Amino acid sequence: MINGPTFVRFDLRGSKRVSLPGHLTAEISIEFMNLFDNVNFNPAFNPGSGSSIFQVTSAYRDTGVDVNDPGGRLGQIVWRITW
Repeated sequence: MINGPTFVRFDLRGSKRVSLPGHLTAEISIEFMNLFDNVNFNPAFNPGSGSSIFQVTSAYRDTGVDVNDPGGRLGQIVWRITW
């Protein structure tokens, strides 16, 4: 069993698709990641001693190569044309 803080994220996406002449289709969408700006704390570990023993001192961040998620609310506008 793994015990730690709950990890919660709410993502939202809204889009509008419009038919263009011929077989063209245009789509615009707005996306929000971590919409409610929930802080996902890292688990508190017992380091042994010190002033921050059993205190949460950091929060979730994903700054990997493919994703740059600083841990806060993110939004983006996307447009696409399909033929």
